[in-house]
Amino acid sequence: MKNKLLLGALILGFGQVGGKILSLIFIFRLAQDLKPIGLHLYTYAYIPFSLFLDLSAFGLIPGVSKCISRLEVDDKKRYLLKTGSVFSLVLGVIFYLLLNFFNEKILGASLYNGYTNEEYTIILNHLRIASLSLFIYPLTSFYKGYIQGYQKMLPSAIAILLENIARILLYLYISKNIDNTTITKIFICNFISYSLALAFLFFYVVRDYFKPKIKFKAITAILNTAIPFGIVTLFFTFYQLIDSITLSSLGIESHIYTAYMFETIRLIFIPIVLAQSVGGAINPKVNALCTNNKLDEAKRLATRLTTIMIYLLIPIVMLYKIYSYELYTFFYNNDSVYIVLSDISILIFFIGFYKVMIGISQGVNKFNYVVISTFIGMLAKIVLNYLLVPRYSYRGAIMATLIAIGICLVVSYFILNKSKINILFKNFKSIISSIFIAIISGLAATIFRISLLLEYPDIVGMIGFIIIFILAYILLIAFLRVSNSKINHKI
Repeated sequence: MKNKLLLGALILGFGQVGGKILSLIFIFRLAQDLKPIGLHLYTYAYIPFSLFLDLSAFGLIPGVSKCISRLEVDDKKRYLLKTGSVFSLVLGVIFYLLLNFFNEKILGASLYNGYTNEEYTIILNHLRIASLSLFIYPLTSFYKGYIQGYQKMLPSAIAILLENIARILLYLYISKNIDNTTITKIFICNFISYSLALAFLFFYVVRDYFKPKIKFKAITAILNTAIPFGIVTLFFTFYQLIDSITLSSLGIESHIYTAYMFETIRLIFIPIVLAQSVGGAINPKVNALCTNNKLDEAKRLATRLTTIMIYLLIPIVMLYKIYSYELYTFFYNNDSVYIVLSDISILIFFIGFYKVMIGISQGVNKFNYVVISTFIGMLAKIVLNYLLVPRYSYRGAIMATLIAIGICLVVSYFILNKSKINILFKNFKSIISSIFIAIISGLAATIFRISLLLEYPDIVGMIGFIIIFILAYILLIAFLRVSNSKINHKI
């Protein structure tokens, strides 16, 4: 069972990371084709649309998955499929109507200063076309949750890859004639790609619609699990929603807004998705260990996985900071706001690590604490945005996010401590150790580059630096582990 869960998480993680990589390829090509003003016109419609998209699937995937895994009677599972499908379609209609009813108010709050009536009309039309995807996205998420409830992760992974591949191919087809007036075609490509993913998942579950069913309160069961999961797992979506409303009203310029809310977020989410996959895998395992009162084993598992994530995420943050200019300009051909990527890269660690902590905290059956801390974090984010953004620009929003996530992390450690899973001290030691090793590795890689690679092109120097950095980092960690094991053996 353990290996099956980990294999499923690996498969789903591969699909999610692959989807993010394909998404980056799409963004890379899009940024090459659209001039800065065109990218702004796309971004200011895409951001509210994407936020509504996430909210429309509010906890459906983990919530439905948990419902299915709890139900022991197959006939009830199939009834949940039937009623949940109708519920998801209704949800899509509701969010479509909400976005179109409030679209003018949303744009009025989030658009940059000095926009023209023509730009406003173009963005509004983009948003209206984009909202069509809301009809089907909740149902797609519901199907993913239903299938994952049977511990079958491959269909979801394929659907994610299919959606992103279709988007790229469709965009390549229309890209020859793309300009600022035809950006709506991109949102049509999005709709078609979502539809293909939905069709694939539908054919995977369609047979269950025609099998016997037993009635029960399926919608209540979905809501009872999906709402708490949605509140917790979409915490960063809420933070982005707060940023999208507050940043422009507080005077953030359009190119900074686009870089902060759209461009750099896409670049930092690959390692975060990896951490999310680990969190998803650890949740049921910790839950089973705590239920069977195997707290020592749960503590060892939580310590091991959080330590791995710390040692993985911290060097990634450092590399992002060192090569933020090269990475940003590679994708966007614009060096004026690359510093935004350097500043926002710290979120890789905080968001990624909290995703793992969410998985552990959910596993110890104290979910109410996590929900409350998420609400407190959101309130702190709102207040701090208004206090910090006027003084520190987008960096104020980053500070507000760090503090909000910090509040949630404190609560997570409190939950684990109450459950006798005390990992705070070991995590703190791992963070200090990882930072120290990363600095030493960076110095070694710098000396190597200065000594041997100065005469070579920059790309060779960059690749050489990264290789030496990673090798030094791994060797130092291995040396540290061997040293600690010898000390413990002597003791």
